[in-house]
Amino acid sequence: MTDDNRLKGDSLISSRLLPTPIKRPYSSSYFNSNVVSMITNIKSNYSVDFNCFEFGCGGGALGSALLQSHLITSYSGCDSSEEACASAQKDGLDVQLSTCESVILALPDSCIKDFNLFIYADVLEHLVDPWAHLKHLHSRIRSGSWLVVSIPCFFHHSNLTSIGNFRFDYEEWGVMDFTHLRHFGLQNIISLLQLTGFSIPSNLPLIPSFDPEGSHLFEKTQTSLPAVVNFGDLSFTIRDINHLLQVCAYQFVLCAQKI
Repeated sequence: MTDDNRLKGDSLISSRLLPTPIKRPYSSSYFNSNVVSMITNIKSNYSVDFNCFEFGCGGGALGSALLQSHLITSYSGCDSSEEACASAQKDGLDVQLSTCESVILALPDSCIKDFNLFIYADVLEHLVDPWAHLKHLHSRIRSGSWLVVSIPCFFHHSNLTSIGNFRFDYEEWGVMDFTHLRHFGLQNIISLLQLTGFSIPSNLPLIPSFDPEGSHLFEKTQTSLPAVVNFGDLSFTIRDINHLLQVCAYQFVLCAQKI
């Protein structure tokens, strides 16, 4: 979250106007460890064998990690990057070149019902209509299937600081990634899952992801709530842990199930 080489604001816009546009990076080695932790928690509590489909799988790093750790039995995925798909396929993964919206229309019922775990790791915020997409998914998958999502939190301290300085800077990656079409607070994430038909289990708590500054702010503030915290020229009253988590965590990982 604090890479000095990262493009932000006007620098990002200027770079996008060059004859050769920025090429969206992907990683064939990085995966979200908190997504792995959430799937581990589900298996520990429900003893289920997972056949997994990952939307927006990139180079397949998460799928490889899940297979190698035996958290899933089988893995398939899709991504809109030809380079990412080629890398995943080179590693022997069953990955197709497709958008999330297209693949949900193309998969036959007999195929989609083979899966009982669907992953969106930093993907839903990129969709034009994630509500319609998840509602369509819910209508096609079998009961008992699981959903694991990781979604950035708009109220992260970096955003509040930008707003407090009367700026609204898009970034090459992160909470204000310039390709994000939708923005969510924690309650919005919960509503997204519930309004599209999924049930969030009470025995599997969400997992917040912190950057170093957010982790420090959380540790410093959690024992003195309510607290007034300044972000640029903006002052926020942080009333409870729920508010503090949203200011300190750049992302939340949640799971839900089709009952």
